[in-house]
Amino acid sequence: MFAGCSDWKELAKELMDQLSPDFMVSCLEAVAGGEAHPTGSSANYGLVEWLAAAWNSWGIPKIHQQEFFITLPLPPPDSELPNEVELIRRVTGLSLNDENSPTLGPYVYVNYARPADLTEFDRTHGRKKDAASLLCDSRLIAVARIEQCTRQSKVRALLNHCDCGPGGTPVPGHHPSALVLYPDIHNVIPPSMPVYPDGIGLPGDAPCLGHVCMSSVGGGNPGTPHLPSSVHIYEEDVLTPDLALTPILVQPIGYTQAVGILSHLSGPRIPDTWKRCMAERIGPSTD
Repeated sequence: MFAGCSDWKELAKELMDQLSPDFMVSCLEAVAGGEAHPTGSSANYGLVEWLAAAWNSWGIPKIHQQEFFITLPLPPPDSELPNEVELIRRVTGLSLNDENSPTLGPYVYVNYARPADLTEFDRTHGRKKDAASLLCDSRLIAVARIEQCTRQSKVRALLNHCDCGPGGTPVPGHHPSALVLYPDIHNVIPPSMPVYPDGIGLPGDAPCLGHVCMSSVGGGNPGTPHLPSSVHIYEEDVLTPDLALTPILVQPIGYTQAVGILSHLSGPRIPDTWKRCMAERIGPSTD
């Protein structure tokens, strides 16, 4: 139908010419006009069934429904073993991470956890040549903004930052034991505007939609023709088997909880290149 389109603007114009306002309103009403459909609810599954049936009626030849697991600040109410991020006053020299044990330790702030951010963290802490990075300490927990790059790439950056091995290679275990991700209000809300419910944005405890499937290299499909790629869409045939779980614990939190956690950071002030964020210092935490 759109074989003659040479770019996305031409495709968009041809598509809009074929869509009536009534059709778009009816679709919006079906998706957003009914009951709330939080992830995992029966209403959410019903919406998926409606989308699949609608796409089929529009002539899309192959429709595949796949179970999608998201990361939540807190689990559904009926969950018996919730994941939580808590501030505790306890001195520990041991960091554990398995399905029945918590990860305990001081934490540091690493901006978006991109490789350049981790290098800037070292520079701000005054790392000397041939000295190990503070981030090589497995007792640490890293706190990072959720935006700018995929969650998978944040995990990989933390795992690969160490250069203590032969030829500057990472040493296994020389990385933080966990990663806490939060949505920073400064990424989405102008300085002059209040946050929800007095302004725009989501509630401070809203779910952080997304996934950390490590078998999806980078997340998204950069080869999508004429259309932007999404970090939460991937092709099944490019997944790497047996690499879905993250090597370290990764847990998202809302920005309300992040305010309290970030307020306990000491250490150097954040670099100028990181400014306009909720953190003021990069840590470690001291209390």
